[in-house]
Formats: sequence, C-alpha cells, structure tokens
Amino acid sequence: MPRGIHRRSTLSERQRAILEGLSRRHGTGQQVTLRARLVLATVEQTGTAVAAAYGVDRDTVGLWRARWAATQERLTALEAEGTPPTFTAPQVIGIVKLACPPPEAADGFVGAC
Repeated sequence: MPRGIHRRSTLSERQRAILEGLSRRHGTGQQVTLRARLVLATVEQTGTAVAAAYGVDRDTVGLWRARWAATQERLTALEAEGTPPTFTAPQVIGIVKLACPPPEAADGFVGAC
C-alpha cells in the first residue's frame, strides 16, 4: 500500500469485544496483546499515530491492519457459507419420540428422556 493513504479498520461490536478481551486478559501473550491493541487503535487513528503511540514501526501497524482485514474477509465468507442443518425439525421430533417412550410405557423408571 502506498504511503500517505489513511486506512482504518472496521470492527463489529462482537469483534471489538473479543479484541478488547484479548488486550486485557492476563494470560494473553504480549505479542497477541499488542496486535489486538494495534487493530483496536486503527479504528480511531491513522497508522502513523498508532505507531507513535505504541512505539512500533508504521509498517508493523500496516501489516497487522492488513492481516486483520484478510482475516475478516475469510471469516465473513465462512459465515456466509455455513453448514446446512443435518436434520430438519420434524426429523428431530421423530428421533426424540423414538428414543424417549411416553411416561406410561416407562414402567416406573425415570430416565434421561
């Protein structure tokens, strides 16, 4: 990407919550924490400002912004594809009826069904 172009990250509320959680969690490695903070900061600021605030090179900020964008695209594509349900609702009801006899037929046994 040519220098001088100001790109900013976009985050959904869920993504923001996940990244903020990573940046605050005590068990998260320092590098992961820094990367999460860089992506969060690029929503509000330019790469140059983020680099100066976190003491990293501007190219590092651009690298993680680009990786975040690529990951976002892949996740969006995966969410759109999805997996169709294996069983329909009527099939699930039939399976439950087959597996769980009515209480009258249970002969006093109280099972999982």
